Parts: sequence; C-alpha cells; structure tokens
Amino acid sequence: TRNRIVGNRGIGIFIRDASHGRVSRNRSSRNCAGIILLADAPGPATHWTLSFNRVGVNNRACPGDPDEGGSPLSGLGIGLSGAQHVRVAHNRVLRNRHLHQSPISGGIVVQKGDGGTNPDDVLVRRNVALLNRPFDLSWDGSGDVTFSRNVCQRGDPARLCP
Repeated sequence: TRNRIVGNRGIGIFIRDASHGRVSRNRSSRNCAGIILLADAPGPATHWTLSFNRVGVNNRACPGDPDEGGSPLSGLGIGLSGAQHVRVAHNRVLRNRHLHQSPISGGIVVQKGDGGTNPDDVLVRRNVALLNRPFDLSWDGSGDVTFSRNVCQRGDPARLCP
C-alpha cells in the first residue's frame, strides 16, 4: 500500500504464485509493466484485491528471462494470468503502450495462465482505462470474468467498452 514504483527495468509490482492479499493506493509508472498477478508458475494466484492504484506509461522494454521461459515485456498496465477470486476496482490505468516487442500489452489484460488455469471469479469494475494500446481492456474469453462499469474506449472483445 502507498508505494511509488517508477522507472524500474522490470515489473512494478509482481505477484507470482501467491494468495490472499491487497495491492492498494500505489503508483506504478515507467516500468515494463505496472502490476502483474501470475499463476501457473507453477502454483496458484488467488484471493487478491487490486484497488485505487494509478498505473500508467509502463512502456519500457524488458527482454524476459530465457532461463525461466520469460518473454519480452512492454506496455502492460495490469495483467492477470490464470488468477482466481480477484477484484480489480477503482484503478486509473492510462497510456500503457507496447513500444517494444511484447506478447501481452494494454491497459487491463485478463487471460488463461500458461499452465492452462482459467481465470475464475474475476471482477474488473469501476476502473478508468484510457489511451492504452492495443486495448484499454482485454480478455481472452477463458474462465469466469465480469467487466462492469469501467470507463474505456477500446476493448477486446469490443463489448468490454460499450
């Protein structure tokens, strides 16, 4: 809570294979990614709340760690990969753009984990996600994810930003 993570040559806040916690009222900017919640590496990531964070301009290039199967990363605001029982609410996610090669980028991205774990009981609600590329909100369609009352312009699928 209340951290300022700026200009790292990596991920601002990285939660990997951990459960039960809160990430709140932080500022994460000018990193490769603002906040990542990663499951399947190799364990679960469950029961998290990400709220009232300011996440923007995370456009740096990170090469990834080939020893751990890591891909290059750039332009990700908030990423959830295989995360379950998560609330993402009241965050401001602005101007995260992949200026460098990256398999995942955008404002708020929810996807299946690398080990095949579907996101389950994920709520993305009342966030402001604008000027992110390629999308403000993105979901690969896997699992049980609800997007509600977000302010955004571009969604994948498009119905995420009516």
